[in-house]
Amino acid sequence: MSGTVLAPTRPGPKRTKVPDTLFDANMPWRWPVSAAVRAAAGMLALASALGVFGAASLGRGQSPLPAIDDARAAAAGIRKLPGRRLTLYTDVAGAEIDVLPAVFEQAFPQWCAYFHVDPRDHADWHMTGCLIKDKKRFAAAGLLPDFLPPFEHGYTHGRRLWLYEQPSAYYRRHLLLHEGTHGFMFSMLGSCGPFWYMEGMAEYQATHRWRSGRLTLRYMPKSREESEEWGRVRIIQDAVKARKALRLSAVVDSTATGEGDTASYAWRWAAVTLLDRHPRYQQRFRQLYQYVNTPDFNQRFYKLFRDDWQPLCEEWQLMVVNLEYGYDVARNAVDFTPGSPLPLAQGTRHSESRLPLGEGPGRSVSPLPLGEGLGVRANSAITGSAPPSLPQATLAVAADRGWQNSGLELEAGVTYQLTASGRYQIAKQPKPAASQAAAERGLSQFSRQEAARMGLSPSAPPSAREGTIWWCEPGGVTIRYYRGHPLGILLAAVRPDHPKPGSTTALLHSTVIGLAAKLTPKQSGTLYLKVNDSAGELDDNAGELRVQFQPRPR
Repeated sequence: MSGTVLAPTRPGPKRTKVPDTLFDANMPWRWPVSAAVRAAAGMLALASALGVFGAASLGRGQSPLPAIDDARAAAAGIRKLPGRRLTLYTDVAGAEIDVLPAVFEQAFPQWCAYFHVDPRDHADWHMTGCLIKDKKRFAAAGLLPDFLPPFEHGYTHGRRLWLYEQPSAYYRRHLLLHEGTHGFMFSMLGSCGPFWYMEGMAEYQATHRWRSGRLTLRYMPKSREESEEWGRVRIIQDAVKARKALRLSAVVDSTATGEGDTASYAWRWAAVTLLDRHPRYQQRFRQLYQYVNTPDFNQRFYKLFRDDWQPLCEEWQLMVVNLEYGYDVARNAVDFTPGSPLPLAQGTRHSESRLPLGEGPGRSVSPLPLGEGLGVRANSAITGSAPPSLPQATLAVAADRGWQNSGLELEAGVTYQLTASGRYQIAKQPKPAASQAAAERGLSQFSRQEAARMGLSPSAPPSAREGTIWWCEPGGVTIRYYRGHPLGILLAAVRPDHPKPGSTTALLHSTVIGLAAKLTPKQSGTLYLKVNDSAGELDDNAGELRVQFQPRPR
């Protein structure tokens, strides 16, 4: 590997600065049952009062929706776009508009699968929508009933939805699918639950990919360009920088509708995304749709996650602080199992547990059974060659995952020597900040054995094997920095096994190891390791590095 792109061989330990007050005051872990019950009941009552729920759930006195007069609508300059699941009335023209009923139709079976609804029982399910550019036209055509409350972007009433024209094709589809999710849940489930779940679920379902005429719901956008005008990731990033990040319980307990407040939708989307995509929490979270009609919805939520509320809040901190487009929840899932001290006995020991590989190309996420270890316990071997008083371990760290539990407990005040080696893939194509020419200068020739170990074809020509792959060593590549450190450099953190409730997770305070460094933790805890890369760009990494670990003589 070219020395021109490597960091110094022995960078000294350096800690990443994260404001200690960012979450200290707003990450409680004990769940407030009575407050949650009151909040959930208040949400349902407020929603009914505002007419957020469909006509069937509003009770007596609700004005019925008037029948639509197609001739009157046409005279007002409004087109009718019929579809199997959606009939859309609009005064906007264009191919991106004409395809919206087909987009909506493809969403229906995906909603059915997620909420366990048999589509065969609802062959006639259908909604009617209005995409509005000129509000006066729709009012003149009788398509905006007077009893509807004011709304800034979109609104759902029973099987009717309304949305205003948006500045991008993506966000127009997103808003249509958001309101469609409300309509589906209202009609199929009878309600949408409290506001955080109702709006978070609609945002989550509507965040999509539309490519070559095929729709994918619940999609994590890879870039801002892929989700133009959506902006939820940027909203959270800006809040973190301004030290205004919300605790998870604040998102869940909020009784505000958030109408017109895009930030509230961003936080609710983030909460649902974490809970639904995390291999430890997904199974439990997906039970909640059954309770959307109950006033104790939030109480049930807190009870489901009571036993691991503290680690869930830590994962929330990690996601919020590290959120990027393409953030892969499964790859960044953390195993919080406390480590064990290195035994002094002679002999060799190996330990390993599993982590699902995430949602990269050709990979899938399989939720782990409850109680099974989560995260990669780095392989460890206690070698008999070392004196009993100075045991050592060899740890394997995967390049395509976030923080990984080493399985080792470190003692406060003791100095440990970490020495890393190996070569791994830190990118499959040049990162945006680097030029192609610079990327090519950073590539190094791999042997047939190395190519095979990385899962590449050794018979392929060098250009096919390497192409735009970035090879990396534990010192990182200085052609690009991420958060102040070379891309791919080895990082470490020591997490106390029993952190104080409400404290900021120690995994936000990393120490640079690189090729070699000494580590002296201030408090005892489990050692975690990872390579430095964006949490949204782990899917193009591959391979692993090895870390020799040994306490220093006292």
